[in-house]
Amino acid sequence: MKSYLHPPRKVTPIPPPVISTPNFDNFVALDLETTGLKRTEDIIEIAAIRVRDGKAVRRFDTLVRPRKYIPSLIEEITGITNIMVANAPKIEDVMPDFLRFIGDDILLGHNIVSYDSKFICREAALLGSQIENQLFDTLTYAKKLKKITNLPESLSLSSLSDFFGISRENAHRAYDDTLATVKVFYLLRSIEQRSVSKYP
Repeated sequence: MKSYLHPPRKVTPIPPPVISTPNFDNFVALDLETTGLKRTEDIIEIAAIRVRDGKAVRRFDTLVRPRKYIPSLIEEITGITNIMVANAPKIEDVMPDFLRFIGDDILLGHNIVSYDSKFICREAALLGSQIENQLFDTLTYAKKLKKITNLPESLSLSSLSDFFGISRENAHRAYDDTLATVKVFYLLRSIEQRSVSKYP
């Protein structure tokens, strides 16, 4: 993670490097909830799980007070209301702790390349930092494996969780989605390993 002593007023984040080989067991999985799908929306919840040797060892989880109101549709989907975030920390107060938490680890997420990373890179840039962590996207991984195995038509986190029988008590909440993503990652990897072993 590279920092700038005097951050420019406007920063265009450099996209972090993306990796496609899942040969790692030390990483940080993450998920965000936001005020909407556009990249100009605000983060309202951020969660991350540090994984070491395949085991979750620490979690980071906080609501975030956005710069704008949470639309009713997002409140309905996530269960996160404007009242809940009224006294939550602002993203500029959350990001320094979050950046320390992720360190230089590989960042894993479902659709992290096209979605989650855009938000965290933007917020880091506003603080004068650049995220250089490698990204691994479980959605891209699932698309790759769908060519060689029987995965559901939809490769959303919800669909894959249902397919693998992963219980999610609080779907569309950042921590539960992060935990589900970790489980999906290892289940997808086991599928690939079994498939490869058939064709030595």
